[in-house]
Amino acid sequence: MNEEKYYLIGRTTDVQKKLYICKEEWESLKYANSIISHILSAERRYEIMILNYKEFEETLLSMGVKENIGTNTFDNSDEILTIICKSVINMLLSIIIYVEKYDARIKKNNKKNRDELESLGLDHLIILFDNEIKITNDYEFIKQLRNHSSHYDLPLHSVEIDNEIFNENQKSKRNIGTAVIPLLDIEILLQDKFFHKKEILFKISDSKGKIDLRIPIRKVVSRISSFHIKSREITEQALNKSEVIIEETLQKYNSYYSTKIKDGKAVHESDKSKDEEIYFSLNDFDRIKKFYKRNGKRLLLEKTFIHNKIIT
Repeated sequence: MNEEKYYLIGRTTDVQKKLYICKEEWESLKYANSIISHILSAERRYEIMILNYKEFEETLLSMGVKENIGTNTFDNSDEILTIICKSVINMLLSIIIYVEKYDARIKKNNKKNRDELESLGLDHLIILFDNEIKITNDYEFIKQLRNHSSHYDLPLHSVEIDNEIFNENQKSKRNIGTAVIPLLDIEILLQDKFFHKKEILFKISDSKGKIDLRIPIRKVVSRISSFHIKSREITEQALNKSEVIIEETLQKYNSYYSTKIKDGKAVHESDKSKDEEIYFSLNDFDRIKKFYKRNGKRLLLEKTFIHNKIIT
């Protein structure tokens, strides 16, 4: 005879009493846990990308300041290239990690749980995700450049110093300033057998066969940022529903045993399958809200994080 048991238990050592629940309550907790896990994972990856983008722009800014006041001379030495290259590599990896992990989560839900997919609004997000990020030339270039740096060479070939730039607000007046521009040479990329879809190189390079790395990075980060803020709006209802489920579950346990726990565990025991466990906590919602607060208004990041032009 197959026996199914579902129960709650406290996660602290002094609260280990079982409170049996029905299958429907278990499924609700499973749903809530999936929503929380998805959102926390996406927020962590998004914040890593934001921090790396900030470092990338600050690295170029710092070098521009040094060049502008004459404390540094850029001669494309290994030392200079390595400093910028570190930020470039971190930027590439954080973009790829966000996109590929988010894509895997969407595809996984699409195959296994249509109800959860619809509750998250991911039907719409799949279209938005593919059209706004994955199929763009800039993202495809970044993905291939990540592969290039893994198999062939570092993702930076030279640095150019632009000492004459226009003030965008006063186009009639010419200003002297400094911009540090990290460059790739498409002739080198064309030699890499791991760099697929080489036609993209000609679409995003200038007339000299050079690619200004700032441009594709800023465009992709901007698209991801816009998508991420939109995904928050779409998943808001599911997140609120999940918070109610967790609150009611903990309230039920605390009321029954006269406890005040904020962290719990749900267990599913079955004679025919391995036991399942779900960990849940009200603190997860506080973590999500803190992510939202720190990174809640960063739309169109390439317009708010251009720090590497020093106008004098």
